[in-house]
Amino acid sequence: MDKGSILLFLGAVTHLPGTVMARSDPDSLERNVKLSAFVDVYYAYDLGPPVDDERPRFLYQYDRHNEVDLNLGLVRADYTRDRVRGAFGLMAGTYAQANLIGEPELLRNVYEARVGMKLSK
Repeated sequence: MDKGSILLFLGAVTHLPGTVMARSDPDSLERNVKLSAFVDVYYAYDLGPPVDDERPRFLYQYDRHNEVDLNLGLVRADYTRDRVRGAFGLMAGTYAQANLIGEPELLRNVYEARVGMKLSK
């Protein structure tokens, strides 16, 4: 970015928690699963436009010039029961593209994957 560049930024962040509707059966899958999502969308315009529509990164990931883009989108499912718990989440956006380029391609979009089991009563 040269000395005359100015960045105009407009962003929106939202967190969308939710729970799957529960039935009367306490062991039903729907009662034990919680879904949540997170979305970070941005628009950036650099008055000293870059040649290839990508801005240099400096302390943030809003690196696309003159386009509305998804910085980070997350979708996550949590499962909780008496002795078993787990979570699985996926992510997408320019943040994942820029920061996870060195990861195996199959795992680049995995935000979280875990399973736990209570061993004692």
